[in-house]
Amino acid sequence: MRPIRLTLQAFGPFAAKQVIDFEQNSSTGLFGIYGPTGAGKTSIFDGLCFALFGQSAGAQREGKDFRSDHAHADLLTQIELIFDLGEKRYVLRRIPVQERIAKRGKKPTQQLHQAWLFDATGINAKDISDDNSGKPIAEKKTSLVEQAIQDLLGYSADQFRQIILLPQGQFRKVLDANTKERSAILQNLFDVSLYERLQDTLKTKAAIEYEQINDARIKRDDRLEQSGFESFEALEAGIKEVSDIVAKKNDEVEKLKQAHNIARTKFDIAKSINDQFIELAKARQKQDELNKNQKSIDDLIVQLEAAKLAEKLIGLETNVSAAKRDLKETHSRVAQSAKRVEETTIAHKKALSTLDSAKKNIEKIDGLNTKKTTLESLQETLNNSKTLESEVRLKADKLKSSQTKSTALKAQISSVKDKIKSCQLQAKSAIESSKEFVQLEKELAKIDTDLELLTKYASAVEKQSALAEKTKITEEKHGLAKSELRDSENKLQAAEKALSNVQAIHLANHLKAGEECPVCGSEAHPNPATGDASSKGLNQVFETSREAFLQAQKLEREQGNTLISFKEQLKLAKSNLDQIEKPDKNISAINAHKETIENKIKNFKALPTLESIEDQQTKLEVEESNLIIQLEELSQNLLLNQSAYDSAKALYDDAINKLPPQYQKSGAIKTELDAISQDIENLKRSHENALNNEREASTSLTNAKTSQIEINDVSIKAEKRFRAELATFEASLQKTGFDADSFNTAKSYLSKKDELEEQIDAHKSAHLIVKTQIEQAIKATANTEQQDLTDLSKEMTMAEESLDASTGELNNSNHQLRELNTALKSVETASEEITKLNQAYAPLGEMAELTNGTNPFKLKLVDFAIAAMYDDVLAAANRRLGPMTDGRFELQREAGVQGGRAYRGLDTLIFDAHTETLRPTSSLSGGEGFLASLALALGLSDVVQAQSGGVRLDALFIDEGFGSLDPDSLDLALETLQSLADNNRMVGIISHVEEVKRTIPNGFSIVPSPSGSHIHIRNSMS
Repeated sequence: MRPIRLTLQAFGPFAAKQVIDFEQNSSTGLFGIYGPTGAGKTSIFDGLCFALFGQSAGAQREGKDFRSDHAHADLLTQIELIFDLGEKRYVLRRIPVQERIAKRGKKPTQQLHQAWLFDATGINAKDISDDNSGKPIAEKKTSLVEQAIQDLLGYSADQFRQIILLPQGQFRKVLDANTKERSAILQNLFDVSLYERLQDTLKTKAAIEYEQINDARIKRDDRLEQSGFESFEALEAGIKEVSDIVAKKNDEVEKLKQAHNIARTKFDIAKSINDQFIELAKARQKQDELNKNQKSIDDLIVQLEAAKLAEKLIGLETNVSAAKRDLKETHSRVAQSAKRVEETTIAHKKALSTLDSAKKNIEKIDGLNTKKTTLESLQETLNNSKTLESEVRLKADKLKSSQTKSTALKAQISSVKDKIKSCQLQAKSAIESSKEFVQLEKELAKIDTDLELLTKYASAVEKQSALAEKTKITEEKHGLAKSELRDSENKLQAAEKALSNVQAIHLANHLKAGEECPVCGSEAHPNPATGDASSKGLNQVFETSREAFLQAQKLEREQGNTLISFKEQLKLAKSNLDQIEKPDKNISAINAHKETIENKIKNFKALPTLESIEDQQTKLEVEESNLIIQLEELSQNLLLNQSAYDSAKALYDDAINKLPPQYQKSGAIKTELDAISQDIENLKRSHENALNNEREASTSLTNAKTSQIEINDVSIKAEKRFRAELATFEASLQKTGFDADSFNTAKSYLSKKDELEEQIDAHKSAHLIVKTQIEQAIKATANTEQQDLTDLSKEMTMAEESLDASTGELNNSNHQLRELNTALKSVETASEEITKLNQAYAPLGEMAELTNGTNPFKLKLVDFAIAAMYDDVLAAANRRLGPMTDGRFELQREAGVQGGRAYRGLDTLIFDAHTETLRPTSSLSGGEGFLASLALALGLSDVVQAQSGGVRLDALFIDEGFGSLDPDSLDLALETLQSLADNNRMVGIISHVEEVKRTIPNGFSIVPSPSGSHIHIRNSMS
């Protein structure tokens, strides 16, 4: 980041707008900022830091503290910074929290913190203005701007104050920072994300694969447990055992099936013979029953024949009945037609009388029409007045609506004003709350640090205690193992001696004079061993003792190795614990305090933010303005609606006064008109109805007379037909031999004719079937006798039960065998999967452990990378520090011990060549510390720009510190700064030292005055 132009308005000691044009010093790159104490030199650095991060250079002041006491009330405090980042140019503007004059009402109101960031690449700095700022990146919302700035720069406000802007009183912070603080700085400045991703990816993948192995083992063990066997071998043995049982059961079932089939066949043959004898008896019984029913069947045959004769006469009888019905009907119609002629004659006379009366009433219609015309004229006048009345109502409704809306808008404006006042109070409260929130977050960070130390110390104590306990237990086990080893060694020696003695006696018994001894080769045997040569059991005792000795020796060696390992670990744990400072705070109290602080922070986060309150207030102010405009427009409409209503009311009153009083009442004319129209309509309708009725009555009379003549002719013809049909029926009845009673009896059989035929046919078929069954049964039972089935049935049942029982046992064994085979296959598959997973996990697990700290150095991959980068930083810093201190001082990383191997953190020591000792950087004097801090800042700048393409440190700003240097050191420091400053890097310093002013004449002078400070350009000619 290289600043181009900084504009401060109503900021700190500067009452009006002051412009610091850094490009005027670009030719040398090194410039100074000079002026008396309190003039505002540090305010320039405050402006730089606040523009970028919304904080002061020393992180002590807040936004509202930047407001100039000299500035006019109408002039807002605001800052603009134009800066370059590589080939890109950006414009950054901020307005801090402050009191300002409201746009309406001219009353004080709260201005919230706002910020804007623009991409101004390609725009000359002198052409940049409020209207020409480039492409917007983030606007108004400070959180968006601050995130965008940090993404662009690659460092935060705290890191900016440690490596680029070195504020007064905080210059040595970067030098004296501990490992944790420096690690945070370097992780942001150097891109170690590759190592972090690799480290985390390996750890995550290894954990997933290890979890898969555990899952596979659990799955395999579960399957074994479900099968009821403790091991794979036991499962295989179980399968073999069940397989043998299945084979035996199969043979048994086959034999039982054969026995069952033989018993069933014998039973089926005997039962078939008995069934034939039973069928013969049943058929003969059925034949006897049919013979007994033969007389009834004969009676049915007689009834069927009578029904067939009657069926032939039914048609003739039906014709007689139909002719008789027709004759009766024509007699009735003759009487009805005579009555109809009489009725229509009376109706026609009455219709003629009604028509005469209607002709007399039709003459009244002319008078009614005249009166109707007069009323219609009055109705037209009334209708015109109704239109005016409707217009009056419409205007009245509009007037009332305007009045209602006006009242509602006034109430709404009052409500919005109350809400604006509430937002102003909330904004003030939020500003106060933000201060307390910042303090709480700082306190919480300190508590987390204390908890981390306590946890680290407690973990070390717990680890040492656990190792001490394990060491003690292992020592006891090792002592027991040594005792057992001694006992087993003594027993082995005794067994070996006993066996040797027996072997010697055995050899002595076989020695012969003059023959060589198989042991020593001597031919003389002066004192051979004597005794019982029996060795029964001694060799077994010897072998058992030797095996016990070897086991005891192995156990003692293992326990000894384990003891040595635990002692080394305990020694290391004690060393680690000694290096950790014992905390003097109680973890329970700290946790309780932390919970209290976290609850307070949670409560603060739940409160609305200052930014949201400001947005709400802005929306309410816009809403208030819109409502006021609406109210003004509504007031004008209200006046217009009142005028329109008055005009419409006057026109209506004029129209209604032209009508007679009795017709001014609503509906009076219409009611009378309707009555007259109805009278006219009724008279016309009565005349027309009377005329139609007379015509209809005349027509009805003519039709009745004509119909009477036709019906008389039909009656004569019906009488002739009835007599003819009756004669034909009586002749046929006599011919068939029926009289009236026998014919009626025969007709009663017709309804069951089909039933009679079915019964007769069924009887004949049954006779035929029974006869056939008897013949077949006699043939089947020839030369045979009935069998006794009791014993055969028992034999078959017993064979079936034995077969079922054996088959059930076989099925159970087969089911068990299938389940065991399935379990075996599942266990084999799971074991193969575990083997594959272990093979895949081995290299990944080893890499994950190495990169995540399980290595001799106890360091993670990211820590290795940062430490290596910090070595480069110290090397670059020492290239500056050596010449500035005449080779006396050198910065080094602190070394420690872990597991017998050296590792290096990020804490920094100073090597003093005069005393040839390493000591803390805090022991340096003020001048020495200034030079060391300057060298470290420059070294960090060199390495960051060389290694981190995304982070550029194109500027360095130093506030004071030169006054602590002796003349020689001052010269060396200034020479170093001059060698740094060029077109690619800008170096700005604040100093009261006259030698600095003479050496670095270019820059800016801050001149104070009662009305506020002013900034002037300095150069070598000034």
